[in-house]
Amino acid sequence: MIAETRERVAALNATIRDQLIATGRLDDTRAVTTAAGERIGVGDRVATRRNEPALDVANRDTWTVTGIEPDAALALDGGRGGRHLPASFVQDHLELAYATTVYGAQGHTVAQAHLLAGEHTGAAAAYVGMTRGRQTNIAHLVAGSVQDARAQWISTFSCDRADLGPAHAARLTASEAATYATGRPLEQVLIDLRTAWTLQADLTGHIAEATSIRDELARIVPLRAETDPQIAHLWSAEQQAWVDSDDARARLTQTEAAITTQTSDLARDLKDGWDRAYPNTARAAETIRVGTGRFGRGRAEVSAARENLTSWARGWQPILADVTGLPVDALLDPDQLST
Repeated sequence: MIAETRERVAALNATIRDQLIATGRLDDTRAVTTAAGERIGVGDRVATRRNEPALDVANRDTWTVTGIEPDAALALDGGRGGRHLPASFVQDHLELAYATTVYGAQGHTVAQAHLLAGEHTGAAAAYVGMTRGRQTNIAHLVAGSVQDARAQWISTFSCDRADLGPAHAARLTASEAATYATGRPLEQVLIDLRTAWTLQADLTGHIAEATSIRDELARIVPLRAETDPQIAHLWSAEQQAWVDSDDARARLTQTEAAITTQTSDLARDLKDGWDRAYPNTARAAETIRVGTGRFGRGRAEVSAARENLTSWARGWQPILADVTGLPVDALLDPDQLST
């Protein structure tokens, strides 16, 4: 199962697991619960979401759970043999893998693939989702009629992710960043990404312009080849147009690769930064909720907690605004954040 957003993937994983339990194909009497709230038991298909050389596991490796130990550690079996994961790794870096994002499905081939198409699914995502299955590829759409479904499908293949604008691309980047991590300020990384997207758009325009000039020369030159004394100059201009077109395409390819790398780095860095800051932030929120206590003895702790929570919210404001839907004023109000 393939979906475009991590939220839909999480919903699919939960639904598939519930169905396996209901049909008796999975036993849920003994399971561990991850930090993300997913229950994982023997027989579940899971994915490791972090490179960990000491455990010999890599990000997006898939496994089947074969055993649960008393301390909540798990035994796994996969294409590269068995593994043993401690409870701490299971808690933070293991998730169900019955479904995956389009990004996670790239490079994989299975017998049968199902793509859950949505309103923001673009041509590139649809192409990836519909080319993973060796035998069968099925797209699932929510539609009121067959005609509606057909119109949605045609619209999907006429819509590229870049057509949806920087805001949508930023939301997708932040969504992927939910399981990764940054050493650079978030604002600077977003500025760099926007600069790269602008360059990509400019290069696409240069390609179109060069192609138009080339086609016009190809039409004119044969008609005037016998009489025009400037034919040599026109031939030279055509050759230069070809060179410019090839150069623009090469630069566009380099820019697309840079965007992919930047996005991956941003996602990884954001997750590490969030994981480092979240425990202290959660404790600060709890201190605010508890309050100063009887006779106001905890006033100093609550004041410090409010400052910590406000500082954390200011640093993560761009992502918190998308995730919570709260206005800017509310994001900087520790009382609202703590609830």
